[in-house]
Amino acid sequence: MKGRRLFSLFLMALGGLGFLFFLALSLHLVPLSITETSCSSDGVWLKFNFMDEPNIPKCFIGEISCIGKSPTGKIVQFGGYTATASSTQKINCDPSGKSFVANYVPVDGQGGDYSITCSGKDDSTGKTFTVTRSVFASCPTFQSQCADGTPTQTCSKNKPYYCDKYGYLTPSPTRCGCSDGTYYLKEDGVCGKCPSGTIYNSASQVCEQIEVQDKCAGQPTSCPSGQHISKDTNGCNICVANQIQDPYPNQTSTSSNQSSGQTTIQQTSTNPLSQYLRGLTGDQIKILAGVSGVLFLIGLYGYRR
Repeated sequence: MKGRRLFSLFLMALGGLGFLFFLALSLHLVPLSITETSCSSDGVWLKFNFMDEPNIPKCFIGEISCIGKSPTGKIVQFGGYTATASSTQKINCDPSGKSFVANYVPVDGQGGDYSITCSGKDDSTGKTFTVTRSVFASCPTFQSQCADGTPTQTCSKNKPYYCDKYGYLTPSPTRCGCSDGTYYLKEDGVCGKCPSGTIYNSASQVCEQIEVQDKCAGQPTSCPSGQHISKDTNGCNICVANQIQDPYPNQTSTSSNQSSGQTTIQQTSTNPLSQYLRGLTGDQIKILAGVSGVLFLIGLYGYRR
């Protein structure tokens, strides 16, 4: 009884291991689909990988050929490959072998399933095979020109626009340049003009600040004797000579010649002492005379001693 149970457990373990082995083998043999798909102006790029494809014999010797097909049935020959016994690369042969085929298939506007079909015969076994893999792809409709008449993938006359492969005008100043009067501004990535106070540097493609020299550099803050600070036409300090005031301004006198009926204007210079004395009153004159007499007597007394 005990031996029967042990034998049953052994069968169960063996069956479980077999199931796991089969599952692992099945996962390993899941065929690879198309590995790359992309849209371009030439069509839909398709790439099919031979590696680990169960329907293609491992490292087979023989010839294989593939074709691509669009959703509406447009056919493109992908080419073929022949492997001989002495070939260094065998198809579906790891690690060194022919691993894939790829080509462009013409674009169909509405999108759909794009496929690759590969057929061949293994010379060593005589086995033939055909493998088809497909992928859904939808690509934009490629135009021959943009709305302004510019052919695709060329620069428009209206700089800096570029007509891309999809028929759209997009700004591309690095490729097409800028319109007259504008420059490519690297920091912004667009065409434009430099703001006031800056200048365009064509080497670095940026607007640089203009260095303004101080027009009043070195202006004096003080002046030597006989001079004073004034302003020049730029508003900067300069030293200029002081004006000398005339201490004896001219006076004008008028005389008339009764016999001739003419009036003569004469300018004379007045003695300031005479002008002072003329302005004194009688009392002031008496006081000055008295002071002068006293001073004279004091001087005489001192002289005689």
